[in-house]
Amino acid sequence: MESELLLNKTALDALPCSVILVEVSTKKILLANKSAEKINAVPGEKCCKLISGKDDCCPWCFADEVCNTGQVKYLKIEHFSGKFLAVYWIPLDADRCLHYVFDISERKQAWQELEKQKELAQEYLNVAGVLMLGVNLKKEVILINKKGCEVLGYKKEEIMGKNWIDNFLPERIRKEEAIVSDKLFKGEVEPVKYYENPVLTKSGQERIIAWHNTVLKDEKGKIIAHLSSGEDITARRNAEDKIIESEERLRQLAENSKDWIWEVDANGLYTYSSGAVEAILGYEPAEIVGKKYFYDFFVAEEKETLKKAAFKAFEKKDKIKDFLNKNVHKNGTIVWLQTCGIPQIDKNANLQGYRGSDRDITWLIMADEYLRVSEEKYRLLFEKSSDAVVIFDMQSLKLEDCNQAALELYGYTREEFLSLRVTDISNEKEKTLQAVQKLRNNEIIGKGIAVRWQIRKDGSAFFAEINQGRYDYRGEQKNVSAIRDVTQKYMRQEEERRQKEFIEKTINSLPFPYYVIDTNYNIILANKVAKDRGVYEGGHCYELTHRSKEPCSGKHNCPLKEVLNHKQPVRLEHIHYDQDGQEIIVEVYGGPIFNAEGEITHMIEYSIDISERKRYEQQLKDAYDKLKSTQEQLMQAAKMRIVGSLASGVAHEVKNPLGTIMQGLSYIDKKIDKSDRNMLFALNSMNDAVNKADSIIRGLLDFARVTELNLSQVNLENIIDDSLLLVKYRLVQCRIEVEKDIQKGLPKLNIDRNKIEQVFVNIFLNAAQEMSAKGEGNITVRIFEKILVEHDPGVGQRRSDVFKPGEAVVITEIEDTGPGIRPEQIDKVFEPFFTTHHESGGTGLGMAIVKSIVDMHKGLIMIGNKQDFSGAKVTIILKTQIVQA
Repeated sequence: MESELLLNKTALDALPCSVILVEVSTKKILLANKSAEKINAVPGEKCCKLISGKDDCCPWCFADEVCNTGQVKYLKIEHFSGKFLAVYWIPLDADRCLHYVFDISERKQAWQELEKQKELAQEYLNVAGVLMLGVNLKKEVILINKKGCEVLGYKKEEIMGKNWIDNFLPERIRKEEAIVSDKLFKGEVEPVKYYENPVLTKSGQERIIAWHNTVLKDEKGKIIAHLSSGEDITARRNAEDKIIESEERLRQLAENSKDWIWEVDANGLYTYSSGAVEAILGYEPAEIVGKKYFYDFFVAEEKETLKKAAFKAFEKKDKIKDFLNKNVHKNGTIVWLQTCGIPQIDKNANLQGYRGSDRDITWLIMADEYLRVSEEKYRLLFEKSSDAVVIFDMQSLKLEDCNQAALELYGYTREEFLSLRVTDISNEKEKTLQAVQKLRNNEIIGKGIAVRWQIRKDGSAFFAEINQGRYDYRGEQKNVSAIRDVTQKYMRQEEERRQKEFIEKTINSLPFPYYVIDTNYNIILANKVAKDRGVYEGGHCYELTHRSKEPCSGKHNCPLKEVLNHKQPVRLEHIHYDQDGQEIIVEVYGGPIFNAEGEITHMIEYSIDISERKRYEQQLKDAYDKLKSTQEQLMQAAKMRIVGSLASGVAHEVKNPLGTIMQGLSYIDKKIDKSDRNMLFALNSMNDAVNKADSIIRGLLDFARVTELNLSQVNLENIIDDSLLLVKYRLVQCRIEVEKDIQKGLPKLNIDRNKIEQVFVNIFLNAAQEMSAKGEGNITVRIFEKILVEHDPGVGQRRSDVFKPGEAVVITEIEDTGPGIRPEQIDKVFEPFFTTHHESGGTGLGMAIVKSIVDMHKGLIMIGNKQDFSGAKVTIILKTQIVQA
């Protein structure tokens, strides 16, 4: 290694620094280059003497440490010669170490000089009266002076190195300031030389700083920091804000004042005008400022006089107070202004103009004129009034003035009357004194007072109506009274009152509701009974009697409408409510009240409760109807018995001759010449007639025959199907469709299958015959089960009723699309021999037999038309259990 160093000594000699090889254990110099020799580095000598000038080992030597650790060490030391050296210790092996020594004396001196300059600059910054701030690319504070610390309230070490935006700016502007700062360092925006923004102090308060800014750039022109000087303008800004606020307040006062605020120069030219000028003179401020003189608005005939008076005040620099002047509005009308102004004087006592206000007092001038006219008018009214007008003092009660009507009413001369007190013209002095006391207490001012009697000079008394008024005159209370003789009116009112009281007693004594309504249905009078029923003044008749929001209509004809239409009394039945809210039947009587022109203005209405009478009438009608129905049933039963008896006898008497005739016709049929058409036609006609007669006889026998029911449990749906099968040919022939709607799970009925089948066959054949004329049609069959209730047909508790409430029945409904049954024929359908098909061979016994069979089953059959009258409908109701009688 040593040979290598010796070989490279030439290279080491070329180095500007001193290079020394030291043996660590002995601290002796093994090798030194030329630069080391200049500092007396001699091989064989100890290195410590070289640095410190002593043989002792330097306390700050790192030779042992670097050889042990193998790491390089560096240290700045002061040479005993006064030079400053920078020493590097570089280990070669366990006992040898290279010392690189640099002379940094000049650099040290420059650095010390720089530190002095820096301290001096800091002193300059600290004595500056403004805040000095430097911020680097990371937004860290790299410079702050004493003033800045004072403004922010921090010590310098609390500020330096901190992020300026995050720590010393209010949160609301941090984001925006960070963006601007980033753009500034990137060169995207130019630095703003002056701007204002708030900073956040340590106490949390904000201070407004006016900043002047510049930037620092490196040798490549890149911005590395920005420097700012700032002035704390918080106090100034607060003062300016207060000034602005004050000016704004004054401006708002001027703009919102009803008075016209203005300024003029020394020549009278307007230099400022508030907006009130538009309301007063009709001009906008822009139309007069710098364009109009104050005298431009004076009326032409007074312009010169008023102008001269105004400029006289200008010459003396006097205040202008309550200067009245007539001006011309933009629309040409006259406006009275009351002008006040204060001269504006500069520091040299020169008049600069006037500042003042104009108030529109046109209304006041007009009021004065109106007052003068009114006073004259009221004096005329006072003197010419037909009522007696008296003025008296409210303390002394002395009469102080009166008009001519008062003198004529009381019979005094003016001198006599004005020598009296108000109690002297009253026949009731105590009541008069009480009334005066109420007047003093403002209890009856402006109200009409009925004074029982006043007394004239001749001693005669009269009834008076007095209207009172009070006013103050020079601190004294005066009373003005208008007095009218109303003796006749009072007597008439008394009579009317007695009549009204008599009428009220009369109508209140009526045992039924009695009330009067106008043509708008408003109740204006009601007696006691009506009020007990809830009918009272102020309501509408239909609201109180019918609980309705609209006038009566429909089943309740409106009595008022009837009276207005016919102009005569009416009587109607209505449903009203009693005092308990229960419905009652009433008979309503309405009578018109006419005015002088013959027009109906009101209607008298009273209602009598006829609920009891109607109930008795209904009971009587029901009893009569029941009796009539019973009679008809008895007559029909008797008739049926007679018909049955006659039919049985006639049938047996006629059947044998018909048999003989039929045998004879059969014999003749075999003997006649079949080629004789006339004979053949006559024979066929006779056969048809005999067959028809035989059919009638068989029907009579069926009708008259009394047979017992052969009851069994049968499914009604099966009977329907069998019946339809029997008449299928006829239904197909007439192109009739059948629809069935049969409830599932119907119970079996205890009935006579054959007879019930006969019932349905008859009904289906009748329906087909009715629809045959159309050539097509539909029959609908519905069967369903039901539990009967009281209002169902044939249901009741009487012995004559077919069913009882709660019984289970099966109902069959058969509807067709034929022409239906005429209403007058419905009640005759079940009568024997009634038919509408005589021409087609109908006997009229089919439906009678049908009803007889249903009656035998203790059921009910009904026939009628469908609701839309589009065909006939037959309803058969059978009990689920039938007990044979």
